[in-house]
Amino acid sequence: MAYKPLVAALSNGHESVVRLLIEHGARLENEDDDIYVEQPLHAAFRSGYPSLVRLLLENGCNPLKSKPGSNVYECSVWMAALGSEWRGAQNRVFKERSGHDVPTIRMLVDTGIKPEFSGEGYPYHHRLLGALQKGNLARFKYLCAHGAKLDIWPNPIGEIPMWRGQQALSTISYVSAGNPKESEWLLGLITIDDIMEAKDPRQMDSLIHGAIRGGAEDLLRRCLKAYREWESGRPTVKQGILKVKLTLWLELAAKEGHISLVKLLLDHGANPHGLSSLYPVDAAPICAAAKGRNLEIVNMLLDLGAKPSIPVHHYCFLSYAIKCGRDSEAGFKLVQSLVKRNLIMLEGTDARQILVLAMEGGAEIFQLIQQHVD
Repeated sequence: MAYKPLVAALSNGHESVVRLLIEHGARLENEDDDIYVEQPLHAAFRSGYPSLVRLLLENGCNPLKSKPGSNVYECSVWMAALGSEWRGAQNRVFKERSGHDVPTIRMLVDTGIKPEFSGEGYPYHHRLLGALQKGNLARFKYLCAHGAKLDIWPNPIGEIPMWRGQQALSTISYVSAGNPKESEWLLGLITIDDIMEAKDPRQMDSLIHGAIRGGAEDLLRRCLKAYREWESGRPTVKQGILKVKLTLWLELAAKEGHISLVKLLLDHGANPHGLSSLYPVDAAPICAAAKGRNLEIVNMLLDLGAKPSIPVHHYCFLSYAIKCGRDSEAGFKLVQSLVKRNLIMLEGTDARQILVLAMEGGAEIFQLIQQHVD
């Protein structure tokens, strides 16, 4: 991107330089036809400097400045204010360097620049989700109060991509878990009651994924109940498909460390052993739990007889366990438990490889495992 002095100073947050340039008559709007020359106000928003945004507006910068015959810039200045990535008419991609809070966004509204959320093709939906994913619930609520709405799939065919609607469901269910006071309002945005009534498995999958990531036990329980009703009402559905999904969700819950969700999924029929050796190493619930250092879940799965099914999975699990043992007393007790359960050497594993892994745990763990291997 080509920089002019004012844009360069704004992009780097040099307020004293910006003031000096303005005093010497620097233009606050670029008139160039060069598509690679950024507008000063856009640069201030993009770089995350609210004081510089205010300085430009106070000195008469026109936030609606655009090229003749084009309203692209009105959209682009909002995209910069909201943050995240956007692709404008010139096919340029701008990325925010830092988040923008509600007061920063309000500067545009106070200047009379309202977000035209109803405008055709206005690409704001992933900025709404971006605000939620970054934990900026205040920004999300502010935008919703000014007319922004999430696209929730399924809508009439062709209106929105399926992935975007599914992402919205997953994000809302995830955020609602961490914001119990706003949970009812958030779930109301996606008409949760209608989703439970419709029992669309693709929507349910998205909700469950977010609920597990966030640790939303009540929402997960509600979704599982609806899923059971959906399965029981369709005898032609391939038997066992829900059990497979339950096991996949168990792996995610084990990785995230939500023991109450692990118990709930096991109660609903998830397989503590995982699915099969065809899946990635970390997909086995016990490996996922060990990688996340969720030792209580590891021990729970061990008590249920879970263990890696093939040597490469076992090496990976043992490596995670040994690293936990090096760093904590609970981890060391886990390694001791594996020794007592005779789960250090499994069929098809190489003693030399086991000893190499044991060296990562320090002298005490190495000696413990060496005695068992010998």
